Amino acid sequence: QMLEMLAESLPEETTQFNALMAENKLQEAARVLHKIKGVIPLFCDEATVRILQQLEVMLQQNEDTPEMREKLAALLERLDQFKSELTQWLANS
Repeated sequence: QMLEMLAESLPEETTQFNALMAENKLQEAARVLHKIKGVIPLFCDEATVRILQQLEVMLQQNEDTPEMREKLAALLERLDQFKSELTQWLANS
């Protein structure tokens, strides 16, 4: 049941996060990322959680640096992979 709720909320939250990042609203994006961070660590590997935590801090500090953009790209790739795996798992259960 929790995974079904996550499957519904995660795409919405990542869409909202991406929109805020596109508008360069880093601190607002950090708040959305914080919501994502509330659940994702239960289901993802430590590396993903670490990237998520580091990125949240960078966004809270309004850091738009190449390192932040690198972490952003890595996180989005990992979240896309997680969403795909989650969708597949739900379809098979």
